[in-house]
Amino acid sequence: MKLCLISVSDKQGIVEFARELIKYNFEIITSSGTSKLLKEKNIPVKEISEFTGSPEMLGGRVKTLHPLISGGILADRERDKEDINKYNIKPIDLVVCNLYPFVEKPCIENIDIGGVTLIRACAKNYKYTTCCTSKDQYPQILKELKEFGEILQTTRLEFAKKAFVITSNLDSKIGEFFEGSTGKMPVLPDDTLTLNLPDGSQDYKKIQELRYGENPHQSARLYEKIDNRQDACSITKAKKLWGKELSFNNIYDLDTALAIIKDFNKPCVCILKHANPCGVAVSDNVFDAYKKAHKTDPVSSFGGIVGVSRTVDDKVASEINKTFIEAVLAPSYTETALEILKKKRNIRILEINLDGELEKETYRWINGGLLVQDNDILHDDESEWKVVTKREPTKEEWSAMAFAFKVVKFVKSNGICIATSSETLGIGVGQPNRVGALKIAINNMKDFNFTPENAALASDGFFPFKDSIDEAHKAGIRAIIEPGGSIRDQEVIDAADGHNIVMVCSNRRHFRH
Repeated sequence: MKLCLISVSDKQGIVEFARELIKYNFEIITSSGTSKLLKEKNIPVKEISEFTGSPEMLGGRVKTLHPLISGGILADRERDKEDINKYNIKPIDLVVCNLYPFVEKPCIENIDIGGVTLIRACAKNYKYTTCCTSKDQYPQILKELKEFGEILQTTRLEFAKKAFVITSNLDSKIGEFFEGSTGKMPVLPDDTLTLNLPDGSQDYKKIQELRYGENPHQSARLYEKIDNRQDACSITKAKKLWGKELSFNNIYDLDTALAIIKDFNKPCVCILKHANPCGVAVSDNVFDAYKKAHKTDPVSSFGGIVGVSRTVDDKVASEINKTFIEAVLAPSYTETALEILKKKRNIRILEINLDGELEKETYRWINGGLLVQDNDILHDDESEWKVVTKREPTKEEWSAMAFAFKVVKFVKSNGICIATSSETLGIGVGQPNRVGALKIAINNMKDFNFTPENAALASDGFFPFKDSIDEAHKAGIRAIIEPGGSIRDQEVIDAADGHNIVMVCSNRRHFRH
């Protein structure tokens, strides 16, 4: 006989579920309330008090807190054989438990103790036990019992993860209750901020009070995610080697710079201004890369943020110092380079390990809510790209499209990037219409004396009309990459063919708001 413990506050579906479990050779033990319901439906059960030999007490506060229950759930069937026999412990194979409705009815008596203990113990020992916390899991359990005669370990692990999310979220809500909160997450005495997210609770520790936020009248703080990841790559882990405290805007720009330089395998330099790249380049060395990135838009580079993917040496430092730069981010610096950069009184110098991984999700607050999404860090699969025009791209055009499309991923929508295979020539950012962004990129290219030879144009979203293609042709652009997907795709493609422009559809959009 297998042993199942049922202790549920929400009894919806439990009668049908318990009846099916009997068919699969489960003996059922239950708390008194659940026992009464199941017995009324002629389902054979044994009350927990009968199973343990100890009565429920303290007005029901103590029901399942007993060594035979905890031992039955937590027992390692291999390691603990001696104790199992010595103390007459019966291993429990399935725990079905949902908690008191504290979230709906917050009060002291709805703070579940025994139920949380059951759930956490069972989730911890998922190797041997199944932790069922929701009626939505009943069908999957019965399906696997029917097909395999057991509940698969992959399912037990999945349920265990869900269980810890439930108990974590409950603890946070109880914290709010004791804090007298009306919906805000409590900031604990140690300056820890706890967020209840779809996949569980996450703690963030305050590491710095910032001088102000985006504007001087806005207060701001910097928090660092508290986890056990050793491979995290974050500006919060960067080491400041020199300079005054970072501002809110500095940190935001540095975060974008970090994402850009990690996206390129070659020596890369990017220059950021207001969270948008104003110049990105790769080369065999960072000196050449910096020169290329800076000349894309030397006007906007003034007061910008510089990200460098390799060591900054004295030659690079001297070149950086020719322009007022707010901050430099790099994996390392030579001693001479640091001495040169420190001559600029207001510059910040940061060192960061680029070997780690970026966060897989991003979060953005809205009034009264939170937006969560996967981070746009997946590399584009060029095998999915499709040439949709009559003319095929040259090798140089294909390389230019690949570089431009990688850069445009970091440009605020609507975004346009004109680039060769190694450097940006013109960037148009954040416009309410695509042709407007394209005109800015073209004007930028012309203002700083670039020619579109061997260059390509990348768009972060599809072209809704052919007007952008006509403008690109006037500027001498001969290769375009865009996601495709407009109802007017054929009109746009026909316009490209009419101008002998090669067009590739990437089948992936890169909006960045």
